[in-house]
Amino acid sequence: MPDTRSRILGERQGWAARRGIAVDGSGYTQDLDANLFQPLHPETMADFQRGGGDELGRKMRALHSSSALVVNTFDYWRSRPMDWLAGAMHLGSEPSSLRFEAQFHTGLQGNPPNLDVAFLLVDGRTVAVESKFTETYAHTNHAVPFKDKYFPTGEGLWHARGLPRCQELAARLRNQEIQFRYLNAAQLLTHSLGLAKCLGGRFALVYLWYAFPSEEAKKHEEETNAFAEGVGTELDFRALTYQQLFSPALSGVGPGHDS
Repeated sequence: MPDTRSRILGERQGWAARRGIAVDGSGYTQDLDANLFQPLHPETMADFQRGGGDELGRKMRALHSSSALVVNTFDYWRSRPMDWLAGAMHLGSEPSSLRFEAQFHTGLQGNPPNLDVAFLLVDGRTVAVESKFTETYAHTNHAVPFKDKYFPTGEGLWHARGLPRCQELAARLRNQEIQFRYLNAAQLLTHSLGLAKCLGGRFALVYLWYAFPSEEAKKHEEETNAFAEGVGTELDFRALTYQQLFSPALSGVGPGHDS
C-alpha cells in the first residue's frame, strides 16, 4: 500500500483531473491561479512578496502546497467579516485583521521564520498559525533541531521570556533525550520564542494540520499531545486539524460560501 503522503498526493491529482487542471509529473499546476480557490487578494499578494519563503514561485503551484492550503482556507475572508473564525477556531474574540507569512523576530541573527498566518483579535491578542499539509507525513529527520545560537551561555532564551518549560523541552530536544518523528517541535518552539519576544503573553499558537486516516496520523497526534503536555499552560498552544476547522466553519458561514 502506498504511504500516507503518496495517498494524499494521489487524491489531489484526482481532484485536479476532475476539474480539467493540467499538472506536471510532480503535481505542479501550470499557473498559480489554477491551484487557488480565487485569485490572491492584493494584500495577500503583498504579504507573500514581503515574506522570505518565495512561496509565489513554484512552491504554491504544488497540489501538496501547505501555503496554498492556508490561502485557500483564509484568503477568501480577507475582505469579509471574520466572526465565523472566532467560533471555528475557539479564539474567544473576533479577528480584526490577518497577515500571511507573518514574522516575529527572536532577536537572534539571521532571517526570522515565517508563520503561515497571524490574526490580530479585537481584544488585542494575536493568534499565530503554523500550518502543515503533507509535511506531516514526510518523515523529516529532526535529530539536530537547533542551531547553537539558541543556546548561549547564561540564562536560557525561552526562560528569559517567561517560558521555562519551553526552555526545558528545547534542551531535551537538543540533547536528543526526546525526539519527534512527525512533529517539528523545534519549529514550534522557535515560533514561540519570537512571539513571546514581540508580544509578551498576548498571543496563542495554533498548529493546524491535515489529518488523513492512517497510523502515521495517529502517531503524529500522539506527538502533538506530548508537545502540548511538555509546554504546559505557560504557552497558549492549540492543535487543530483542517477537518475540525472546516466542519463548524462551513456550517455557520451562510449560503454561497461553502462551494
